[in-house]
Amino acid sequence: MKILTRTNAIINLKKYIGQDLKILALKHKITTFETGKQNKGWR
Repeated sequence: MKILTRTNAIINLKKYIGQDLKILALKHKITTFETGKQNKGWR
């Protein structure tokens, strides 16, 4: 398992600036609100 540093995390997250997170969640099959409660942790 590779250790993720803060710097690498920021670089990875910059790829998603300006993108709709709901579309990404659907693409990766992440439950967001369908269970009746909002899953805030996925963001």
